[in-house]
Amino acid sequence: MNLGAAVLGRVEPSRARSTLVQGSDAARITLEVEFGLLARAAAIAFDPLRTPPGELLTELARSSGAAARREDDRFGLRWVSMSGGDPDDLPIAIGVIAECVEQAGCAEQLVCAVFAFGRDVYLIFNFARSTFHIFMPRGEGRDTEHEQRLQAAVATDLRLEPDPQRWYPLWNIPV
Repeated sequence: MNLGAAVLGRVEPSRARSTLVQGSDAARITLEVEFGLLARAAAIAFDPLRTPPGELLTELARSSGAAARREDDRFGLRWVSMSGGDPDDLPIAIGVIAECVEQAGCAEQLVCAVFAFGRDVYLIFNFARSTFHIFMPRGEGRDTEHEQRLQAAVATDLRLEPDPQRWYPLWNIPV
């Protein structure tokens, strides 16, 4: 890791991918057992400028048995979203897509991964910091009290973002 990456809080890509897959799977079980929240979808966002073609990444997502689609958002990010199939396969599929982007020499293009639970609970993984946080939109705002309660429940499962100022909301997630 270079000095610039250390200053920005970036971690080694393979460690980030391992944290993503293992952490999201453990948190999925906790959210299901303790809160009845079932995993319903997942997505990964990246800057498409230098990454492998979106069609290839969408096909990788489909290979997990999930329905997959690709979408570009208004900020210029490309999303590959998947739903259906076995919830156990969602973190693995997201990890495979992240690895494909990394193998293409574009690890810095990875922005985040999102796992959707229930109607509106999102577990967000920040690739740059290799940390997770919960996001729960409520109308024009967010339910921070419930976010904190869920974060406390998954604290032993995940590497959580310690700074609440970095619990970024993601509106209109394509999942």
